[in-house]
Amino acid sequence: AAGDTEELLQSAEKHIFQILEGQEETANFEIGNILIDAWDRINERLENDGSFSGLPTGFTDFDAKTNGLQPSELIILAARPSMGKTALACNWAVNIASTTGRGVLFFSLEQSRLELAERFLCIRSKINGHKLRSGDLDEAERHELMQASQELSEIPLFIDDKPGRTVGQMGAIARRLKRQHDIGLMIVDYLQFVEPEDRHAPREQQIAVITRRLKNIGKELGIPIVALAQL
Repeated sequence: AAGDTEELLQSAEKHIFQILEGQEETANFEIGNILIDAWDRINERLENDGSFSGLPTGFTDFDAKTNGLQPSELIILAARPSMGKTALACNWAVNIASTTGRGVLFFSLEQSRLELAERFLCIRSKINGHKLRSGDLDEAERHELMQASQELSEIPLFIDDKPGRTVGQMGAIARRLKRQHDIGLMIVDYLQFVEPEDRHAPREQQIAVITRRLKNIGKELGIPIVALAQL
């Protein structure tokens, strides 16, 4: 069956990624080995002298409370429609990619990549989105837009807007980009648009499986994953 073939390919790719990354699933079971890794992380924090241990989003109050977006974490950003979830996630993506140099992979399952690119341009140029959509820009604003476009083209920001992505497909793309560009963050916009592996399962069960598999991808790649959710 097609589903079995896709699952087999994803499993093979996952194991190839682990081999390339030198990962050993059976290694480091002993607490002594785990504590060595824990102390490496603690010492890194001490050397940073109180700075963020995770990825700084650029929102100072949020970063102060969370210490940034932490590796292997699954962060659910949930709100009612039209409350600014995508706008916030876009700001995080631009800020992290431009200030840390770590790649950001953005799965836009609702909006097209062109719509998303305009959002990024507005964030970077600080130009009102309505003015951009109407084309009512003066000479100075056009210059700011061109400057923002040049700056955005130089940061490691990757957008996939293919609808109906499964978690397995997203994981395969994330592994390739992790290997090629060392991405540091994955964003999924949004959770309810992720295609379930089992369409006949109850919706609550589908969402539970999707979130669990996203969490597993974050742990496997050692990156935070932000999933937007509609309430």
